[in-house]
Amino acid sequence: MQKWSIISYLARVNYSYKEKYLFTGTIRTDGSSRFGSNKRYGTFPSAAIAWRISQEDFMKKADWISDLKLRATYGLSGNFNIGNYTFITNIGSSNYVLGGQLSGGRVPTSLNNPNLTWEESSQLDAGIDLGILKDRLYFNLDYYNRITKGMLYNSEIPLSSGYSNAIINSGKIQNKGFEFGLNSKNLQGDFTWNTSANIAFNRNKVLALNENNDPIYSGRSGEGSYQHITQVGHPVGEFFGYILEGVYKNQADLDNSPKHVTSVIGSVKYKDVDNNGIIEPVKDFAVIGSPQPDFTWGLTNTFGYKGFDLNILLVGSQGGQILKTANQYLLNIDGIFNVDRKVLNRWRSPENPGDGFTPTTNGSRVIYRDVNSSWVESASYMRIQNITLGYRFSEKFLRTSKIIKGARIYSSIQNLTTFTKYSGANPEVSRNTISGNAVSNALVPGEDFTNYPLPRTFTLGVNLTF
Repeated sequence: MQKWSIISYLARVNYSYKEKYLFTGTIRTDGSSRFGSNKRYGTFPSAAIAWRISQEDFMKKADWISDLKLRATYGLSGNFNIGNYTFITNIGSSNYVLGGQLSGGRVPTSLNNPNLTWEESSQLDAGIDLGILKDRLYFNLDYYNRITKGMLYNSEIPLSSGYSNAIINSGKIQNKGFEFGLNSKNLQGDFTWNTSANIAFNRNKVLALNENNDPIYSGRSGEGSYQHITQVGHPVGEFFGYILEGVYKNQADLDNSPKHVTSVIGSVKYKDVDNNGIIEPVKDFAVIGSPQPDFTWGLTNTFGYKGFDLNILLVGSQGGQILKTANQYLLNIDGIFNVDRKVLNRWRSPENPGDGFTPTTNGSRVIYRDVNSSWVESASYMRIQNITLGYRFSEKFLRTSKIIKGARIYSSIQNLTTFTKYSGANPEVSRNTISGNAVSNALVPGEDFTNYPLPRTFTLGVNLTF
């Protein structure tokens, strides 16, 4: 059984003058048992101001504006979600030889870090709220700039240390962008129609990593190569691997092109990134994609007619990519596995080159299983997330009942369908948890390793009020 604790001290002050000028100030101090004894506490102040312009005298002539408010906030926040006992050395079991016999023993399995402390984020928000035509149309626009430093992550370290990973505070990352929201009452009366929409644009950028700002390589393919790279000036966790150029079409193509030591006619052809004439793991790796979307969005429409109500929710994401690491098995051309149907369209001869990208099964099979640009696919999608249809019985219908005051029957469909070009089961993917460790590794985002498909759920229900 695991135990952990947190203690917090909080102070807040609110001030309002004529409901036009608003101020809130907050300061809190938190202490967590998950951190080293040297740096267990963190202090996080914040402040917020707002100006309700619509309450000013000079706005009273603009009666079509029902609400107009400018607001801004700035503050610090902390993150302690790293699991328990990560700052101390953990002990595991291992065998050793004693007196010529194999014996069971205990060994340290992780490094201690008494200086492990809070991950800290500073964030500036500025926004505007605008309601017009008695709030029939209501807009929200927000800009934010969030800087996170001293990030808590599971850093891969040289195996010569005796360990593969260590939990540390390091680096600085920026997330900034815009969020826009709209609520509208399109139709009113017996038939009603309301719409809520939102769209968010986020840009992620690494500002600092470590003492020398060396890139961080993370994730491992089945061949032991890194799959992600995080470097200053780029988004976190870009995909990292070979750039697929096709196959060696014939003997002349093989003779005149950079090649791997195992390459043969018809085998996979990768780009020679370092221009040394030899294809080698990692040395010829490059950025092959990014999981960061251009924008995400949501749209809800609610309809009503007398006792009937209908709610339709759509969600989606545009841009960004997925690294389908399941391809190391699904496209395994060793001939002993069930594989994707695209392998049928492989190179067989110069006269029968297939699709020009799927290689022969007669050689150089291992490097085709390593991370490469053919694993990268579009993550864009639109999903009908939920449809709910309901009917609320009228008070007149329930008047004869002395027990039931209200009744509504409804049915819904969750995850009705997803529109996407992605070949996998679900374009919303992430394989972030390191096996055997509770720490979520944000350095390996956007990976689909046989991700489970979303279930389509049908629900029929009744709401009763007594």
